[in-house]
Amino acid sequence: MLKAFRQVAGWLVVLAIPQPGLAEDPKDKEHGEIEEVTVSGQKEPGAHDQFRTGQSGVILAGDELRLEISNTLGETLASQPGVHNATFGPSVGLPVLRGLSGVRVRIIEDGIGSWDASSLSPDHAVAIEPILAERIEVLQGASSIEFGNAAVGGVVHVDTQRIPFTKAGQSHSGAIEWRKEIINDHAQTTTAAKFNIENQRFGFHIDAYNRNHDDVEIPGCAIDVAQVNRQFGFNASQSNTCGYIANSDAEAKGYSIGAALTEEHWYIGASARNMKYDYGIPPGSHTEPRDSGHSHGGSEGGDPLIRIDLEQQRYDFRAGYRFQQDVLHQLELQIATVDYEHFEFESGFSGTHFVNDVTEAKLSLEHNLAAGFEGVIGIQAIDRYFSSTGDENFVPPSDVTSFGIYLVEKWQRGAWTFQAGGRFDITEIRQLQLTAPLRPDNYQLMHAPIEYKTSSFQLGVDYGLEHHQWFAALGRHQRTPDVHEFLSLGPHLATRSFDLGLLLRSDGNIPDPEQFNTLELGWDWSHGLGSTQIRLFRSEVDGFIYQNNTGIFYDLAEQLFRINCVRLAECLPVYEYQQNDAVIQGGEVQWLWPGVSVARGTLQVDWFVDYVEGNLEDAGDSGTGNEDIPRMPPWRLGAGAEWSSMQWLFDITATYVAALNNPGAFETETDSYLEVNASLHYRLTGRLENASVFLKGKNLSDQEIHNATSFIRNFAPEPGRSLELGLSWEW
Repeated sequence: MLKAFRQVAGWLVVLAIPQPGLAEDPKDKEHGEIEEVTVSGQKEPGAHDQFRTGQSGVILAGDELRLEISNTLGETLASQPGVHNATFGPSVGLPVLRGLSGVRVRIIEDGIGSWDASSLSPDHAVAIEPILAERIEVLQGASSIEFGNAAVGGVVHVDTQRIPFTKAGQSHSGAIEWRKEIINDHAQTTTAAKFNIENQRFGFHIDAYNRNHDDVEIPGCAIDVAQVNRQFGFNASQSNTCGYIANSDAEAKGYSIGAALTEEHWYIGASARNMKYDYGIPPGSHTEPRDSGHSHGGSEGGDPLIRIDLEQQRYDFRAGYRFQQDVLHQLELQIATVDYEHFEFESGFSGTHFVNDVTEAKLSLEHNLAAGFEGVIGIQAIDRYFSSTGDENFVPPSDVTSFGIYLVEKWQRGAWTFQAGGRFDITEIRQLQLTAPLRPDNYQLMHAPIEYKTSSFQLGVDYGLEHHQWFAALGRHQRTPDVHEFLSLGPHLATRSFDLGLLLRSDGNIPDPEQFNTLELGWDWSHGLGSTQIRLFRSEVDGFIYQNNTGIFYDLAEQLFRINCVRLAECLPVYEYQQNDAVIQGGEVQWLWPGVSVARGTLQVDWFVDYVEGNLEDAGDSGTGNEDIPRMPPWRLGAGAEWSSMQWLFDITATYVAALNNPGAFETETDSYLEVNASLHYRLTGRLENASVFLKGKNLSDQEIHNATSFIRNFAPEPGRSLELGLSWEW
């Protein structure tokens, strides 16, 4: 692979094109600083202009990002139209883009994948600390051209600027931020600091953070005993707590350093980061029957207390060369090495050890072929080792290597903008060890190496007039199944299931890749009553991969498959990964009313509605008895008002989330609720003119919220009323 990487790198210099990536790179500022224009997803319609032609997006930065920051990436983005949060207790939050998450949404940090274990299981946290982000950008819809075939559902890009190419125009700068929950026994405290030293050629960066919290306070009881009994067939009352979620405390800490050297025609930089995260899993949601064969103890209620001890070390390198000619613009190389591991402890005893070691490299060449043309050509290589050993050894150790090449071209002529892109990938998955043995025959699976060749294509068009802008995007995107979708074989206690991978009953046939055939339409309209943004999308998916409940059970105590279980509390339903055609469709509408002068400030009002549905075609024939894709978010209607002056900013939002009456096969319904959030921000003057104080209130009406996108919504509702005090100072 490395030889092929070098060969393609050589002829890239001949074929060049400019990167239309998620964000403008700071190193393009050859002739001094360029003012950055930040477009906020909910407040400013037309944000797609910052992204690929014909695709929706969101950018959060500055004060708005500060007021949205939460302890997880999913919660930070959850108020944006089309974006939801898949929780697994208060310490885990995965972004859900238009109903898709996990293996179908690429989470990127500083241009390279986050490479944690969050795509493998919903109880695994994203290894990114939002409070250190300078910008968070979201591409909604298939984005696999530049970012790899795992991005068929979209991209979340967190920009930390740890490699300090950006020049602030001063010899040193920094920021300190402190946050403390003053209402809610959760009592989360977060402290973060950044410091930069720079001149015209050299930049140095250092940052650190610490975040900890106690068990989260909730308005009712943690476990909905009736719903759990209905869904899983056992009585979970012995694990229940009221007023709080037990074992939901956590502590996270980390630090990073970075340095960069910039010359007239070239630049080079590197950074190193370390993070540790210790958090608990709510009782009852990740448990095992009494007689499962494990010898370690349990909690007071009988269920073991599960804690996850996560650590990630990451090293990033970035270098580039700027050509002084009209055709070739910039050649850039990015390499990151990520060493990730976490241990799952059950009542103090080590149960499962996950390892995800990855090296990812990207080489891109920007160009301008002719007047009005621009684009980028690039190659991407990934080498990944994954293993899961211990009590939950349901995925065997494996090596995954992939090599991809992509091309994106944009042409602008008058009011029209056209964009076309294509990508080709070769992915190989090599199983390194046998799966765990299954009684009574001690069956084990060892599959030969699997190779996939996938391709993706996308066309986009944008047409703009004085007050109107229309766009459309049409794409075909293929995704290679991930390791756990292929090779799972064993109990997966996080989701209370016994998982069977695609290859178990494939008779040697390699499953087809998922193929998303997607159409997106958009209209931005500026008028006398403000501005309106409308987005409609539809994806017809060939070979959508999902887990089908087979209707049989696995007895953990006896380690046998059963048609019926006398004591359901000791059995896990058997879920098999299968493929079926599916349709995912929906839309978002936003309306921002024009600002009016009120009390020496400006008042703005906005509202939004979003909707998504997903259906498996002919799913009833496969035994599910229900065509709805599980854990799709219900429709939402939100409204907000913001008043701002030179020093003050006040914001209040109310979001109605509808009931979920079609939750998918073997899932339970959720009730509707109205969530009210508010924030107050005050910027100081005088010597502390860059300092600010803010209050952030969430769920002010103290609603009992069961999140439809959460695997454990019946074991851990969302936090109750909270109020956070924050202090921030930049210099």
